[in-house]
Amino acid sequence: MQRSPSLHARLLVAASIVLAAFLGLTGLALDGAFRDSVQTAIHDQLRIQLHGLVGDAVLGEDGSISVPPDELPDPRLSQPESGLIALILDSTGESSWASASMLGVVLPGVDSLEPNERRFATPEDPSGFFRQELGVGFESESGRLARKLTFVVGQDRGSYDRQIQSFRRSLWFWLTGAALVLLLVQALILHWGLRPIRRAADEVRRVEAGTLEELGGGYPRELRGLTGNINTFIRNEKRHLERYRHTLGDLAHSLKTPLAVIRGMVDGDSGVNEQVDRMNGIVENQLRRAATRGQTTMMAPVELETVARKVIDSVAKVYADDNGRCEV
Repeated sequence: MQRSPSLHARLLVAASIVLAAFLGLTGLALDGAFRDSVQTAIHDQLRIQLHGLVGDAVLGEDGSISVPPDELPDPRLSQPESGLIALILDSTGESSWASASMLGVVLPGVDSLEPNERRFATPEDPSGFFRQELGVGFESESGRLARKLTFVVGQDRGSYDRQIQSFRRSLWFWLTGAALVLLLVQALILHWGLRPIRRAADEVRRVEAGTLEELGGGYPRELRGLTGNINTFIRNEKRHLERYRHTLGDLAHSLKTPLAVIRGMVDGDSGVNEQVDRMNGIVENQLRRAATRGQTTMMAPVELETVARKVIDSVAKVYADDNGRCEV
């Protein structure tokens, strides 16, 4: 028969699965929330820098656009490979101005926008850029639209990925530590909570072995009905066995007296005496067998091997001259 896992093991495994699922979902939710917050922060930063770039841009009399280096909204725009870039496109999508940080950088999929049209782009590949784009229309002194330009400010994804990886390492480190601590606490709680059940099982085994008469008290309310019924069963079994033994004893006495009377009445008749002795032996033998069959498992065990060896030693001494041999 396949051995079933213990109740403690079942509860611990079930609690561990629930805890792992809960912490896993919590980790995924926190990871998603942090990613969204980082993207929102990048979006806000780029929007501020974009508005600063638009405010610092100067439209020349010939229609050219430029941004004075000393008026750039962020010093990183003057540093190549700084991770922060700025670009101004004309209505045809051609570059009209680019920051020094654009050196060696290619932005695919950047199109010109209509005035007041805004777009935020999220990179798909690790080498891409988060981009904030805004369409701006410059008017002439007469109020007519002189030129349509698209301002683009971008930040590489590297800093975003580094923040996410750092957060994930910290998050899963602390979640794993919390999971181990909670598992240990759960194991201790289950060990403490299931102690009455282990105690009841141990006392039942001791009752079956005959070293304990009945289950003790002090059990929780949920187990009192069970332990009380077990004790009632044990007491009824003992009373039944005692009544059975008394009945057998009374039967033995009631049979021995008539046999003794018969023996006295036929004194001298060896044939009748022989039959009376035979009947007496049969009665005693059947009574012993009945008493033996009346035993229950809730009694102290007998070391049969020890008793058998004592009997063999005694027989061997008494019948030493008969060359008999006994084996256990």
